[in-house]
Amino acid sequence: MKFISLNCPNCNAPIIVEGDRNYAHCEHCGTSFAVDDGINRTEHTVNINKNKTYRKVDEARIHENDTYERIEIEKLKYKSKKDKREIILILMMLLPIIIFFLYGLHERYVNTPNSNEVKISASAENYKGRNYQEVVNELKAAGFSNIETVAVDDLITGWITKENSISQISINGDFKFSSGKIFPKDAKVIISYHTFSSG
Repeated sequence: MKFISLNCPNCNAPIIVEGDRNYAHCEHCGTSFAVDDGINRTEHTVNINKNKTYRKVDEARIHENDTYERIEIEKLKYKSKKDKREIILILMMLLPIIIFFLYGLHERYVNTPNSNEVKISASAENYKGRNYQEVVNELKAAGFSNIETVAVDDLITGWITKENSISQISINGDFKFSSGKIFPKDAKVIISYHTFSSG
């Protein structure tokens, strides 16, 4: 069995108490008091004139422990918020790198033409207004083999719209293709271009 050595809070006399007891009694002055567990609070019952007793609570220690607990809770909350902010910041810094890496993989493995395909270098909008003969040569060099040109007799002066400039282009019936799109080499390419009317 464990024994605890204490001093009486009233007369300071030495007292030995069993370790599992919550209260002790001073044989010297007759004071009964609670054994302090060191964590919560200290309670004392003091015998005055052997007839009247009162309870003395160590309010300062209670307040000190409550304040300490509140401070520790606030520290944990602050640390938790700080940790969350750091994780979000790291993710925000890594996200562009991950997106760039995935885009590179996509371009390399998914958006790569095989030997029977051609990756177009410009969008349909980018070809409009360019000289149709230059575009035909460019598309042939890229690998397209089925190119058809259609003259549109719609020019009167040629001041705003130049002769032989492309008015419309389609590949396999797609009039709104984007740059980087992949088509078969034998896809039908139709280029319509402006020219002066012959009449």
